[in-house]
Formats: sequence, structure tokens, C-alpha cells
Amino acid sequence: MPNTKSAKKQVVKSEKKRQRNFAYKSKIKTAMAKLTSAIDEGNKEQAQQLLPQMYSLLDKASKKKIIKSRSAARRKAQLSTKVNAIGA
Repeated sequence: MPNTKSAKKQVVKSEKKRQRNFAYKSKIKTAMAKLTSAIDEGNKEQAQQLLPQMYSLLDKASKKKIIKSRSAARRKAQLSTKVNAIGA
């Protein structure tokens, strides 16, 4: 339990930040599932439409320090490789 006023405030702040991060990660996972299903179905047009949206979400999450920048870069590279491999 926090004792000081500043410690109590920090608990509130960290809980808000945790919820915000959780919501953003959930948004990323949903977009990833849509893109992955399009890739699995072999639907290249849909995958190419969803890829820039996924890039945007990953870049914003990286900028806000929700995920690490190298993790975002790795995911983007893997996804683009999978999309380019459709129909090849």
C-alpha cells in the first residue's frame, strides 16, 4: 500500500497507463489476426490493403513505447515477407 500522496498518485497513473497499453495491444492483435487470416486465405489484395494499417499501428505503438522499436520493425518485416510470398 502506498503511504505518501505522491505514491498514491503514481499507483493511479500506472493503472491508467496499464489499461491504455492493454487496449492498444488488443487493437494490434485484432489487426494482426485480420491480416494473418487474409494471408492464410491467399487474398493478396486484402492483405495489401491491411498491411499499411498494420504498419501504422506498429509505428504508433513503438513511438509511445508500448512495444519496443526493434520488435515493431521485426513484425513489419515478417509481415511484408509473408504478403509478398502470396501467389509467388
